Amino acid sequence: MFKAYLLKFAGILVVGSAAGITHWAVEPPLKLHLDEIADDAGTVVIPSKPKQDTPESASNQDEQTQPEDVAEPGAGSSIVLKREITLDQAKTLFENNLADFVDARPPDKYEDGHIDGAYSVPPDAFYNGTPAVIDFFDVERPIVVYCTGGDCHDSHVVVEQIMLIRPELVRVHVFTDGYPAWTGAGLATDIGPDPLAE
Repeated sequence: MFKAYLLKFAGILVVGSAAGITHWAVEPPLKLHLDEIADDAGTVVIPSKPKQDTPESASNQDEQTQPEDVAEPGAGSSIVLKREITLDQAKTLFENNLADFVDARPPDKYEDGHIDGAYSVPPDAFYNGTPAVIDFFDVERPIVVYCTGGDCHDSHVVVEQIMLIRPELVRVHVFTDGYPAWTGAGLATDIGPDPLAE
């Protein structure tokens, strides 16, 4: 009886190894380039009143590609976002209701305080499948993921998971300064559990 199980195990091992080697030889490895984002995918237009452009200001508007260039909401222009964004960029997106915010911190930290309107999606939420909120994100709307900033990399892990589950979501950004910078700037926060959390 032991011999039969040993033979079955050896057969499974041989077939599995052959499948793995074949897959490795045929398919290129999957790589996520979280620091790369297409220029058109990272452009967010800030709605405002029409602005009368002079020839000089119209040519300068086309050259505006640096992530540090955060347009004022009344300027009638756009901002270009890289994968990682600053406090000023996150604030602009929030104040103009142009993005969905995701808190990657543990649920107890989320309940103690979070960016107003943010969803709670810590890295552990992916262990039991896809968190429900991921299915409802709009492809055209930017998603800003944050944690505690600094040495915390939970937001990067959540961004990777979102992009693996829904690769069509290319406008996913990491707010690198995190929740401490948000509260330090006196921006809108809320407390309590996420009603959509599983």
